[in-house]
Amino acid sequence: MKRLTKVLALLLTLTMVAAACGSDDDGGGDAAPATTAAPATTAAPATTAAPAATEAPVEALSELNVAYFLEWPTANQVAQVEQTYDEALGMTVNWLPFGSGGDMALAMESGDIDIAYSQGLTPFANFVTSGSELEIVGVAVSYADADNCVAHPDYGVTAANAAETLAGQKVYAPVGNVTHYKLLKMLEHLGVDLGSFEHVPSDGGAAAVAAFQSGDVAMACAFGGGVLRMLADGGNLVMTGSEQEAIGIRVFDIISIPTQFGIDHPDVVETFLQITEEANAAYAGDRGAQEATIAEAAGMTVEGSNALLDMFSFPDRATQLSDAWLGGTVQDVMKAQMDFFVEQGEIPEALDSYDAFVNTTFLSNISDVEVVMAPIAFDYGVNEDTIRVGAIADLSGIFSGLVTQIVDAQTVYWDMVNANGGIGGKQVELVVLDNGYDVPTHLERYEAMRDTGADGVVMISQSTGSPHTAAIAEMAIEDDLAVIPLSWFSGWSDPAFGKNIFESYSNYCYESMNGVEYLNRYMQEQGIANPTLSIVGFPGEYGGDGSAGAAPEVVRSGRVVDVTLTSERVERTFEAGTATETRARLRAYNGQIPGPLLELRPGDHLRVKLENRLPPTDSAGWTGDHNVPHALDTTNLHFHGLSVIPHLFQPVGTSDPTAEMIAVRPGEDLVYEIPIPDDQPDGLYWYHPHHHGSTVVQAVTGMAGGIVVRGPVDEVPEVAAAAEHFLVFNDIGLFPSEDGSDAWEYEPKQNSLWDTLGNQVEIWDPSTETMIPAPDLKGGFSTGDYKRRYYLVNGEPFFREDHNFATGPKVTPPGCPPTVQFDPAAMPLGTQLAVPRITMRPGEVARFRLLNAMSDNVMPIAVEGHDLQVIELDGVNFPTPQLRPAVPITNAYPDQQLLLAPANRASFMLRANATPGVYKVMQLAQCAQFLYSSPRVLAEIEVAGEPVTMAMPTALPVPTREYPLISPDEVTRVRNVVFSMQFEGGLNPLIKLDFMINNAVYDERSVQAVVNVGDVEEWHLTVPSMMEGGSEGHPFHIHVNSFEVISITNLSTGVVTPFAPGTIQDTIWIPADHTVVIRSKFKQWTGKAVYHCHILPHEDTGMMQNFLILPEHSGH
Repeated sequence: MKRLTKVLALLLTLTMVAAACGSDDDGGGDAAPATTAAPATTAAPATTAAPAATEAPVEALSELNVAYFLEWPTANQVAQVEQTYDEALGMTVNWLPFGSGGDMALAMESGDIDIAYSQGLTPFANFVTSGSELEIVGVAVSYADADNCVAHPDYGVTAANAAETLAGQKVYAPVGNVTHYKLLKMLEHLGVDLGSFEHVPSDGGAAAVAAFQSGDVAMACAFGGGVLRMLADGGNLVMTGSEQEAIGIRVFDIISIPTQFGIDHPDVVETFLQITEEANAAYAGDRGAQEATIAEAAGMTVEGSNALLDMFSFPDRATQLSDAWLGGTVQDVMKAQMDFFVEQGEIPEALDSYDAFVNTTFLSNISDVEVVMAPIAFDYGVNEDTIRVGAIADLSGIFSGLVTQIVDAQTVYWDMVNANGGIGGKQVELVVLDNGYDVPTHLERYEAMRDTGADGVVMISQSTGSPHTAAIAEMAIEDDLAVIPLSWFSGWSDPAFGKNIFESYSNYCYESMNGVEYLNRYMQEQGIANPTLSIVGFPGEYGGDGSAGAAPEVVRSGRVVDVTLTSERVERTFEAGTATETRARLRAYNGQIPGPLLELRPGDHLRVKLENRLPPTDSAGWTGDHNVPHALDTTNLHFHGLSVIPHLFQPVGTSDPTAEMIAVRPGEDLVYEIPIPDDQPDGLYWYHPHHHGSTVVQAVTGMAGGIVVRGPVDEVPEVAAAAEHFLVFNDIGLFPSEDGSDAWEYEPKQNSLWDTLGNQVEIWDPSTETMIPAPDLKGGFSTGDYKRRYYLVNGEPFFREDHNFATGPKVTPPGCPPTVQFDPAAMPLGTQLAVPRITMRPGEVARFRLLNAMSDNVMPIAVEGHDLQVIELDGVNFPTPQLRPAVPITNAYPDQQLLLAPANRASFMLRANATPGVYKVMQLAQCAQFLYSSPRVLAEIEVAGEPVTMAMPTALPVPTREYPLISPDEVTRVRNVVFSMQFEGGLNPLIKLDFMINNAVYDERSVQAVVNVGDVEEWHLTVPSMMEGGSEGHPFHIHVNSFEVISITNLSTGVVTPFAPGTIQDTIWIPADHTVVIRSKFKQWTGKAVYHCHILPHEDTGMMQNFLILPEHSGH
């Protein structure tokens, strides 16, 4: 099969490959993926092995044959012309022009070529797919528009009409190279039927230009000078290079060698790369001095060569070795291209991986070269002794009082420079002309200064006035004259208009924003809650710019809360000095677990700068399946429970159903602008990462924090008088590090549960209606089982679990009813640790605020000896507190007072018992899930001291965003949402478990439900029994809008239990074999959002779906 594949690839390349250039041969592909797999050669460069002693000695080279392209200007051609390569290598270097990358590959196979410079990626990938022994040793050039397809003006082909105008027409393009790949991907994106036009195989270059000029083809594809000539003849690009890159078509050329040549002559390869690195650095430092030489070597005019060089970049050594290039992306692009050609029927098969064909050893062994920028020379405004600097200033108009002082300051500055020797031994003369703050006068003064000889000026260091500077902006570009405006118009940032206007300081638009923000905050501090602000301004660049900035700030009107959250790795030592001391490598916000508590008020504007300082991690082996762990170093933010704009997809608030999730990669920052609604219920919320594939890894190692919204409930006298106690619960899952150290960490791997259950794992077999062993089942990432897990309260460990390696029959663990049994391996060994102690006086009333920020742990809560008055669930308060009477916690399996599923929050008021003593805040045994959780103490309440008398609240403000409650006759639609698990899963082959909603695993680019603002819907949330595809409960969470919980139905008994009216939540626990009914009205915000299981391992492995909120009455 390999021989047949190779023959087909050779025929394809020989008979149909177009292209005289790497661009025509070179590889486009996906835009930089979220994570890239680093090949083994990159992770640990190996030194090239010397030949075995029994092999014949390698002959020393007397000359080196290098393949390159004509009409393809590159930075190294100066070294080619000046024979720098020859001198460094001590041999003759023969530069041999080729017409295609396929021809280069054939010549390397035959031994006629030793190094191919700027070979196209696609023909290289074609050849190695067919078995050729070649390897990539560097990246030569990156480009976009230099390789493209040009439409003939007579046919009127554009991106908008390509499907119609190309039908039945001829397209002149190569086959089997990157130009072909780009063409097909572009037309596929534009909706063109790939069989609707006649594809005429071309030779590229001059042949493509000739076909275009004949008028016989609707579109011709070429590279380099060919593209430029067709554009000069009136053609148009159907899609620009940047537009193609935006849809994932990447274009670059490589440096390649025969594999054996690198083994035999590693020093030659390294020297060649070193000279290339030096040539690239010299070009970067002084391109102008090299342009003529490069053009001559490329066989082009200087103008034509420069037009291509404007489209090129030559990555340096460090850039080439990064993940964006040889560290993984090049391999991924090859794979994407070959898979695409398989789909198109161009080649029979692709390789599983192309990592083996990238060898970074040689590049790693050479030295970086510092770029030394050439001095910039001016032939105007300069003579033997003097440099003239201009200033067009208002010395007699309305701003003269201010501007005169600024001119005086500039004069003092230049006097100081001159007193210290000037610049380059020349004295600086400041030439000041008065514009009287008059635009026509300003133009006259500019004309006097734009002289290109010594009577002109090198630059204009002051140009007073926005309309005045705007009048000369385009002339400054034409004159190549730098201008520093005494004006802060935001339009200077537009490169088409203000390219030569160098703005300093913040502009009027931003200053207005800042001013209104400050005024707003000041007025609120003075007790004026909603100040009235008006905008008065001049028209034009000055006043209009300021008004534009002030307007949105006035509309927002609320206070701005600025927060910076830095995601980073931290180390913590748990149980220091004990036999179980554990040094843990964790992830955290701002170095703390939990992250900082954010305090907001309704109407605020939350501005969060997220800084990702997590170290890069390796996703080697990741196949691109979004429902397995990947991109562990990539993050984003979710503001859980807040009724705010959808912010999970990019850009924030997008309604594009195909939009991708926001991905903040290591070293990147992102600022979230989140307006808090004026009617946001005051309560407890939280934030955590939500990048699919890395959510649980980051959350279960510490990345989560609380948000409290202060408002009317806090002002209720009985609540305000009560002490407030926050209890934030996190879980930390750990395995011993594989680096040989004593550290513990969590990276996705085979979880310990499946190592010990073995044949004890049983699943339901529908064909026999019995439970059967499933020895091959791999729970992997999804089980939530760890070698060791710590449970934290307010950042300190209160409980430790260790994996239970015991085997044997199932047993009923403590705290569970006799009907519930677990395998020993599903019962982690628990150890109680120290807990916080809260001191209260008898009769004292306190407010407790609990957040379950754990990844998968369900928390049945009971407080020993105390009634609870629940005032809030998931941030939304009850108008009347809900009494949860005390329960005896000593029963064999006691009742709970409160259930907190993962992501749930609750606030309750508690009056300390009249009897002094220590009372336990308990998490009771959790018996309904796949993993058992033993009873544990969360905190202690010590009642001591003199009794006090304090009142409990009897009524609370009505949360107007959620009231009035929805009546059944308002419901316009009923949806069914079913959570199920499939064993052995076919949709997620890595873990062999499919976590699904409505029989589908998560797809980032699809939408399962569409609603409109104002819609009122009832959703029936079901977790079936194991016999029907379920196994354990799931907490349902939906973004953007909360919901009212109506009822829960036991599917086996049919018993329906209503919830208390006004139970408003954003996350609700659904036990197995139950249906929960919720109702929601979709309010205010539009955009793409998600709903999912909030057991984070389930969510990350597929139990999530997208939905779309459209504007009111927009239709579906």
